[in-house]
Amino acid sequence: MATYAINRNFETTSTQSLTTESIYVDDHLNRAFQQIDATLTTARSLITVLDREQSPINENTLSNLVASDRLIRSLSLIDTNGLVVASSNSKNINAIVPITPLLDTVGTKTPVA
Repeated sequence: MATYAINRNFETTSTQSLTTESIYVDDHLNRAFQQIDATLTTARSLITVLDREQSPINENTLSNLVASDRLIRSLSLIDTNGLVVASSNSKNINAIVPITPLLDTVGTKTPVA
């Protein structure tokens, strides 16, 4: 009988702990996705001109966007051919990103911020 009570107490305590931990993880993930969404929304709002020479977004802008962000390691802007034209990480500039996965079902390129 004592063994049953110990096992039952352990089960109850474990379930309560897991429930509490899952609430913390859920909250952390929600905040993380909100932060990522805010950063990408800011980046998207800066991309107003297709001409790179006139665009307010550049390497410094992208670097500043991710400088204090613990979740986004780098942010790059690619052209319609998949060429990285600006990036918070200078090693990414002029890299080619395969854009085939970014094509939608109609075959047009989907804008990505």
